[in-house]
Amino acid sequence: METIYKSLEESIQPPPKQSFSMAKFAVLTFGKIPSRRANAPGYTIPKQDINTAELAQRLDETEQIMSKLVLLDRTCWFRHPVFGIVMKREAEKFIPIHNYHHLKIINSIQSVK
Repeated sequence: METIYKSLEESIQPPPKQSFSMAKFAVLTFGKIPSRRANAPGYTIPKQDINTAELAQRLDETEQIMSKLVLLDRTCWFRHPVFGIVMKREAEKFIPIHNYHHLKIINSIQSVK
């Protein structure tokens, strides 16, 4: 999530023209990310296994980022590999959906073990 915040913070104004993204519309409207629909970009994949303490720390960091997000200008944006241009207000909605999606994945992995 730090990458999203940094991209929003460093975004160049004005934002690029947005084109319609059915994937973004569906995720932000229904609040769910379909399982196994896309591969994560390489830079987002951890280089080592993450334990419970590290996961809790990352969730805390996300809460801190969400509290800083409100301070950014509404015209901030970032480029998502599937959704295209994501504006700050969309990011505020997307981040909790994204975290919940990952928590469901973690729970399904743990239930298999």
